[in-house]
Amino acid sequence: MIKIFSNMGTGTSYAIQNKLGEGMCGEVYKAWDKNSRTSWAIKTLKRSNFNSLKELKSEAMKEIDALLKVKHHENVVNLKEYFQKGKHFCLVMELCRGGTLNDFILQRSKDSVTNLRFMKQLSSGVAFLHEQGVVHRDLKPDNILIEFNNLGEPVVKISDFGLAKVFLETFNPSAQEKCISRKYMRTCCGTPFFQAPETQSFHYTHKADIFSLGAIFAAMMLKQKVQINTSQVGVKRDLLVVCMGNLTVADYEIFFNMDYHLPADLWINPQLTLLLNSLLRKDYHERPGAYQLQCAIDKMSDKDVETDIWREIARKIEEADERMIKKDRKRQRKQRRLNNWKKCTIL
Repeated sequence: MIKIFSNMGTGTSYAIQNKLGEGMCGEVYKAWDKNSRTSWAIKTLKRSNFNSLKELKSEAMKEIDALLKVKHHENVVNLKEYFQKGKHFCLVMELCRGGTLNDFILQRSKDSVTNLRFMKQLSSGVAFLHEQGVVHRDLKPDNILIEFNNLGEPVVKISDFGLAKVFLETFNPSAQEKCISRKYMRTCCGTPFFQAPETQSFHYTHKADIFSLGAIFAAMMLKQKVQINTSQVGVKRDLLVVCMGNLTVADYEIFFNMDYHLPADLWINPQLTLLLNSLLRKDYHERPGAYQLQCAIDKMSDKDVETDIWREIARKIEEADERMIKKDRKRQRKQRRLNNWKKCTIL
């Protein structure tokens, strides 16, 4: 039986096709709107996950307020509409066909060009959030979705604003640091592996998002992973993280009270390494703002992601492969001549 969610206010009906995922407070489904003949993603918040219907509405409106304030940016998931159906609160959002950034990165070989493109898009998206007075507070690869543009190129979309903090002010990008830096938050939010250390002290600013971005960027570059248990018993999934020995970046920051530094032998431009390290500074005052970060990354080209050393190593590997191929061909020709000589001797 096909489940239908209908918005009585607009008369729009959505036929649920399949479940895309689930979180602590709700589930996400792929749905079909026969009127517009378009597929959408519907996030449903259930009454059973909250103490009361009033709490359900309150939590739903927090996410809706954040999504409405950051609409129409290409790197933020777009909210189409929202409505209440019985004991469910439904958020209808654009469908992202490429899954999460976590799965997208882990399913592909290292690609410096795509990494740089994603870094530019994410820094642009977070700079826009902060400009609009929105702090996400739970940036991680699982909360970043992948869609494809008209050319078939992947585009990142920041999603899941359930923990976002919305300030009433709208900030001027060039002066946002003077405004938003005075806004402190006192609710410990985030996810291990990507959570800024200062959130543990219940006194932090928008720079918590910058730390999370640094951890995401470094994870994309290093492509390290750990296995975690999912909600299903006995089922594990790979999670993209940044590790230092047996410690995650979050553990290292919180328990050892030190700055995290990317490995010195990481084959990327030294200036990019310094920039990523600055995002992971324990003292949030020393991290750049999102607007500064966007400007710095926008100036980078594909050549800045990988060093000349890496390209030289790749060139030497290609030359070595060519020598091996030539050597193998020479051996094969020698073997053929030997076989022909043996045939003549027998005759």
